[in-house]
Amino acid sequence: MSDRNFGIGGDGVILICSSDVAVCKMRIFNLDGSEAQMCGNGIRCVAKYIYEKDLLKDGKYEIRNMGKQTFIKFDIETMCGIKNVKLKVENKIAKLIEVKMGEPIFKAETIPVILKEGDSEESIILRYKEKEFEFCCVSMGNPHAVCIIKAISDLEFRKYAEVFERDGHFPERSNIEFVKVLDRKNISLKVWERGSGETLACGTGACAAAIVCMKKGFVDNEVNVNLKGGKLRIRWDKIDGNVYLIGGAEFVFDGVYKLLDV
Repeated sequence: MSDRNFGIGGDGVILICSSDVAVCKMRIFNLDGSEAQMCGNGIRCVAKYIYEKDLLKDGKYEIRNMGKQTFIKFDIETMCGIKNVKLKVENKIAKLIEVKMGEPIFKAETIPVILKEGDSEESIILRYKEKEFEFCCVSMGNPHAVCIIKAISDLEFRKYAEVFERDGHFPERSNIEFVKVLDRKNISLKVWERGSGETLACGTGACAAAIVCMKKGFVDNEVNVNLKGGKLRIRWDKIDGNVYLIGGAEFVFDGVYKLLDV
Protein backbone atom coordinates (compact mmCIF):
# COMPACT_ATOMS: atom_id res chain seq x y z
CA MET A 1 0.00 0.00 0.00
CA SER A 2 2.89 2.38 0.74
CA ASP A 3 4.75 1.64 -2.48
CA ARG A 4 4.96 4.88 -4.49
CA ASN A 5 4.92 3.04 -7.81
CA PHE A 6 2.40 0.24 -7.28
CA GLY A 7 0.39 1.42 -4.27
CA ILE A 8 -1.07 4.59 -2.80
CA GLY A 9 2.36 5.84 -1.75
CA GLY A 10 3.57 7.01 1.62
CA ASP A 11 6.07 6.46 4.41
CA GLY A 12 3.87 3.81 5.99
CA VAL A 13 0.34 2.82 6.97
CA ILE A 14 -1.50 3.89 10.13
CA LEU A 15 -4.36 1.88 11.61
CA ILE A 16 -6.91 3.49 13.93
CA CYS A 17 -8.06 0.80 16.35
CA SER A 18 -10.41 0.66 19.32
CA SER A 19 -9.01 1.32 22.81
CA ASP A 20 -10.20 0.71 26.38
CA VAL A 21 -8.06 3.53 27.78
CA ALA A 22 -8.27 6.31 25.17
CA VAL A 23 -10.34 7.61 22.28
CA CYS A 24 -8.52 5.21 19.97
CA LYS A 25 -5.32 3.24 19.55
CA MET A 26 -2.82 4.09 16.81
CA ARG A 27 -0.72 1.40 15.13
CA ILE A 28 1.81 2.39 12.48
CA PHE A 29 3.68 0.17 10.04
CA ASN A 30 6.76 1.36 8.18
CA LEU A 31 7.39 1.03 4.47
CA ASP A 32 9.26 -2.26 5.03
CA GLY A 33 6.37 -3.74 7.06
CA SER A 34 7.97 -3.36 10.50
CA GLU A 35 5.81 -1.84 13.23
CA ALA A 36 6.95 1.43 14.81
CA GLN A 37 6.36 2.33 18.46
CA MET A 38 5.49 5.95 17.76
CA CYS A 39 5.08 8.54 15.03
CA GLY A 40 4.73 12.21 15.95
CA ASN A 41 3.39 13.37 12.60
CA GLY A 42 1.19 10.29 12.33
CA ILE A 43 -0.52 10.91 15.64
CA ARG A 44 -1.32 14.48 14.59
CA CYS A 45 -2.98 13.13 11.43
CA VAL A 46 -4.93 10.60 13.52
CA ALA A 47 -6.09 13.35 15.90
CA LYS A 48 -7.30 15.50 12.99
CA TYR A 49 -9.06 12.52 11.39
CA ILE A 50 -10.80 11.46 14.60
CA TYR A 51 -12.14 14.97 15.18
CA GLU A 52 -13.13 15.90 11.63
CA LYS A 53 -14.81 12.51 11.01
CA ASP A 54 -16.87 13.04 14.20
CA LEU A 55 -15.51 9.92 15.91
CA LEU A 56 -15.07 11.47 19.34
CA LYS A 57 -17.30 9.96 22.04
CA ASP A 58 -18.96 11.84 24.89
CA GLY A 59 -16.90 11.85 28.07
CA LYS A 60 -13.65 11.05 26.32
CA TYR A 61 -12.63 14.57 25.38
CA GLU A 62 -12.47 18.09 26.78
CA ILE A 63 -13.65 21.17 24.93
CA ARG A 64 -12.87 24.82 25.63
CA ASN A 65 -14.26 27.78 23.70
CA MET A 66 -12.31 31.04 23.55
CA GLY A 67 -14.10 33.53 21.32
CA LYS A 68 -13.98 32.27 17.73
CA GLN A 69 -11.42 29.61 18.62
CA THR A 70 -12.14 26.19 20.07
CA PHE A 71 -9.63 23.87 21.76
CA ILE A 72 -10.28 20.14 22.08
CA LYS A 73 -8.18 17.70 24.13
CA PHE A 74 -8.23 13.90 24.15
CA ASP A 75 -5.96 10.87 24.51
CA ILE A 76 -4.63 8.43 21.92
CA GLU A 77 -3.08 5.09 22.85
CA THR A 78 0.22 4.15 21.19
CA MET A 79 2.77 1.37 21.58
CA CYS A 80 4.82 3.69 23.81
CA GLY A 81 1.97 4.79 26.05
CA ILE A 82 -0.95 7.18 26.03
CA LYS A 83 -0.37 10.54 24.34
CA ASN A 84 -2.47 13.64 24.96
CA VAL A 85 -3.36 15.77 21.95
CA LYS A 86 -4.82 19.29 21.81
CA LEU A 87 -6.47 20.63 18.68
CA LYS A 88 -6.98 24.27 17.77
CA VAL A 89 -10.21 24.27 15.78
CA GLU A 90 -11.61 26.93 13.46
CA ASN A 91 -14.89 26.40 11.59
CA LYS A 92 -14.83 22.71 12.53
CA ILE A 93 -11.37 22.22 10.94
CA ALA A 94 -8.36 21.22 13.06
CA LYS A 95 -5.84 23.91 12.12
CA LEU A 96 -3.12 23.14 14.66
CA ILE A 97 -2.37 19.99 16.64
CA GLU A 98 -0.17 19.82 19.74
CA VAL A 99 1.01 16.47 21.06
CA LYS A 100 2.37 15.90 24.54
CA MET A 101 5.17 13.55 23.53
CA GLY A 102 6.46 12.72 27.02
CA GLU A 103 9.92 13.08 28.49
CA PRO A 104 13.03 12.38 26.40
CA ILE A 105 15.09 9.35 27.37
CA PHE A 106 18.89 9.54 27.37
CA LYS A 107 19.74 6.29 29.16
CA ALA A 108 21.57 4.09 26.65
CA GLU A 109 20.06 0.74 27.62
CA THR A 110 16.53 2.16 27.44
CA ILE A 111 16.90 3.86 24.02
CA PRO A 112 18.46 1.22 23.29
CA VAL A 113 22.09 1.92 22.36
CA ILE A 114 25.08 -0.37 22.91
CA LEU A 115 27.96 1.78 24.14
CA LYS A 116 31.39 0.79 22.87
CA GLU A 117 34.91 1.85 23.84
CA GLY A 118 35.17 5.63 23.82
CA ASP A 119 31.39 6.10 23.82
CA SER A 120 29.24 7.69 26.52
CA GLU A 121 25.57 8.45 27.01
CA GLU A 122 26.42 11.97 25.85
CA SER A 123 27.92 10.96 22.51
CA ILE A 124 28.89 8.03 20.31
CA ILE A 125 31.08 7.88 17.20
CA LEU A 126 29.74 6.33 14.01
CA ARG A 127 32.12 5.63 11.15
CA TYR A 128 31.70 5.42 7.40
CA LYS A 129 34.95 4.34 5.77
CA GLU A 130 37.42 7.12 6.67
CA LYS A 131 34.78 9.52 8.00
CA GLU A 132 33.72 9.85 11.65
CA PHE A 133 30.56 11.51 12.97
CA GLU A 134 29.62 12.34 16.53
CA PHE A 135 26.02 11.45 17.40
CA CYS A 136 23.87 12.05 20.45
CA CYS A 137 21.22 9.42 21.11
CA VAL A 138 17.77 9.97 22.56
CA SER A 139 14.45 8.15 22.61
CA MET A 140 11.13 9.85 22.03
CA GLY A 141 9.32 6.53 22.28
CA ASN A 142 11.59 5.25 19.50
CA PRO A 143 15.40 5.44 19.09
CA HIS A 144 17.08 8.43 17.43
CA ALA A 145 20.72 9.29 16.69
CA VAL A 146 21.30 13.00 16.08
CA CYS A 147 24.37 14.57 14.46
CA ILE A 148 24.85 18.35 14.52
CA ILE A 149 26.66 19.35 11.34
CA LYS A 150 27.37 22.54 9.39
CA ALA A 151 26.50 21.15 5.97
CA ILE A 152 25.84 17.88 4.18
CA SER A 153 24.52 17.15 0.69
CA ASP A 154 21.42 15.03 0.12
CA LEU A 155 23.52 12.37 -1.57
CA GLU A 156 25.97 12.14 1.33
CA PHE A 157 23.15 12.12 3.84
CA ARG A 158 21.40 9.16 2.21
CA LYS A 159 24.67 7.25 1.87
CA TYR A 160 25.67 7.66 5.51
CA ALA A 161 22.20 7.35 7.04
CA GLU A 162 21.41 4.07 5.28
CA VAL A 163 24.53 2.53 6.82
CA PHE A 164 24.15 4.13 10.26
CA GLU A 165 20.53 2.94 10.67
CA ARG A 166 21.84 -0.61 11.00
CA ASP A 167 25.08 0.17 12.84
CA GLY A 168 26.11 -2.26 15.58
CA HIS A 169 25.39 0.38 18.22
CA PHE A 170 21.67 -0.04 17.57
CA PRO A 171 20.21 -3.47 18.44
CA GLU A 172 16.76 -2.35 17.20
CA ARG A 173 18.13 -0.11 14.41
CA SER A 174 17.75 3.66 14.75
CA ASN A 175 16.30 6.75 13.13
CA ILE A 176 19.10 9.01 11.91
CA GLU A 177 19.02 12.81 11.93
CA PHE A 178 21.51 15.37 10.62
CA VAL A 179 20.73 18.83 11.97
CA LYS A 180 22.04 22.32 11.25
CA VAL A 181 21.60 25.11 13.80
CA LEU A 182 20.42 28.28 12.02
CA ASP A 183 19.99 30.52 15.07
CA ARG A 184 18.62 30.37 18.64
CA LYS A 185 15.09 29.71 17.42
CA ASN A 186 15.54 27.74 14.19
CA ILE A 187 17.17 24.53 13.02
CA SER A 188 17.03 22.60 9.73
CA LEU A 189 16.83 18.83 9.62
CA LYS A 190 17.36 15.86 7.32
CA VAL A 191 15.62 12.68 8.49
CA TRP A 192 16.16 9.00 7.80
CA GLU A 193 13.49 6.81 9.40
CA ARG A 194 14.27 3.21 10.21
CA GLY A 195 12.21 0.96 8.03
CA SER A 196 11.22 3.75 5.64
CA GLY A 197 14.41 5.53 4.55
CA GLU A 198 14.59 9.27 3.92
CA THR A 199 11.30 11.04 4.61
CA LEU A 200 10.12 14.61 4.14
CA ALA A 201 9.34 15.03 7.83
CA CYS A 202 9.39 13.12 11.12
CA GLY A 203 7.73 14.33 14.30
CA THR A 204 9.72 12.25 16.77
CA GLY A 205 12.88 13.05 14.78
CA ALA A 206 12.17 16.77 15.00
CA CYS A 207 11.69 16.38 18.77
CA ALA A 208 14.92 14.42 19.15
CA ALA A 209 16.97 16.89 17.09
CA ALA A 210 15.55 19.89 18.94
CA ILE A 211 16.15 18.26 22.34
CA VAL A 212 19.80 17.53 21.52
CA CYS A 213 20.35 21.13 20.38
CA MET A 214 18.61 22.43 23.50
CA LYS A 215 20.60 20.16 25.79
CA LYS A 216 23.84 21.43 24.27
CA GLY A 217 22.70 25.04 24.75
CA PHE A 218 22.68 25.91 21.04
CA VAL A 219 19.00 26.91 20.91
CA ASP A 220 16.19 28.11 23.17
CA ASN A 221 13.65 25.76 24.77
CA GLU A 222 11.20 26.38 21.92
CA VAL A 223 12.40 26.13 18.32
CA ASN A 224 11.16 25.87 14.76
CA VAL A 225 12.33 22.76 12.92
CA ASN A 226 12.57 23.17 9.15
CA LEU A 227 12.17 19.96 7.16
CA LYS A 228 11.65 19.23 3.47
CA GLY A 229 7.97 18.60 4.18
CA GLY A 230 7.38 21.79 6.14
CA LYS A 231 7.90 23.34 9.56
CA LEU A 232 7.24 22.01 13.06
CA ARG A 233 7.53 23.72 16.42
CA ILE A 234 9.07 21.91 19.39
CA ARG A 235 8.87 23.03 23.00
CA TRP A 236 10.64 21.37 25.93
CA ASP A 237 8.93 22.31 29.19
CA LYS A 238 11.64 22.27 31.84
CA ILE A 239 9.01 22.33 34.62
CA ASP A 240 7.07 19.17 33.76
CA GLY A 241 9.89 17.67 31.66
CA ASN A 242 7.65 16.96 28.68
CA VAL A 243 8.32 17.66 25.03
CA TYR A 244 5.51 19.19 22.97
CA LEU A 245 5.20 18.77 19.20
CA ILE A 246 3.15 21.43 17.43
CA GLY A 247 2.14 21.60 13.79
CA GLY A 248 -0.67 21.36 11.27
CA ALA A 249 -2.01 18.51 9.17
CA GLU A 250 -3.68 18.67 5.78
CA PHE A 251 -6.30 16.39 4.27
CA VAL A 252 -5.19 15.02 0.88
CA PHE A 253 -7.76 12.49 -0.31
CA ASP A 254 -9.79 9.47 0.70
CA GLY A 255 -10.72 6.32 -1.15
CA VAL A 256 -11.01 2.55 -1.01
CA TYR A 257 -8.00 0.27 -1.32
CA LYS A 258 -8.93 -3.07 -2.84
CA LEU A 259 -6.72 -6.02 -1.96
CA LEU A 260 -6.03 -8.11 -5.03
CA ASP A 261 -5.22 -11.83 -5.00
CA VAL A 262 -1.60 -12.42 -5.97
